Amino acid sequence: MNKNNETFWEEMFTYYAQIKNPSQEDIVALLREIQESIGCIPKDFQERAALCMNTSPALISTIIKRYPSLKEESFQHEIRVCTGPCCTLKGSLEIQKELQDLLHIKTNQVTKDQRIYLTTQCCMKHCKKGPNLMVDGKVFHGVTKERLKELLHNLSSL
Repeated sequence: MNKNNETFWEEMFTYYAQIKNPSQEDIVALLREIQESIGCIPKDFQERAALCMNTSPALISTIIKRYPSLKEESFQHEIRVCTGPCCTLKGSLEIQKELQDLLHIKTNQVTKDQRIYLTTQCCMKHCKKGPNLMVDGKVFHGVTKERLKELLHNLSSL
């Protein structure tokens, strides 16, 4: 970071540190500002945010995970595998494993090329149509390993 950026960050963190008894909305506002500036909220900034807001890094991490618009790492595409009970019975865990193998990452990680983030969601509310997969906010039903490869191929052409 150059000196001007450091000044920017110090001013921003000083502003938020002045808030007495910050609410979750205050914390989210700080996290959104960080993300707007650098595209994501890396661990070192999560720690600074926690210190600034007088809270734990675990709470900051939890808030980031609960807000779909917030992200810890920079990536282009997000893939969510439904792990609700119905989708699990219909094979979503096998789909998740196949994705991990194809992308060479574990769940809640970003590929080395920073293109794809893989995560799970407990239920997508389309239980009868499972297993379900969400790619960049669009839900796909009845996903098979073959269809999965097609979806990944389509992502790579974007």
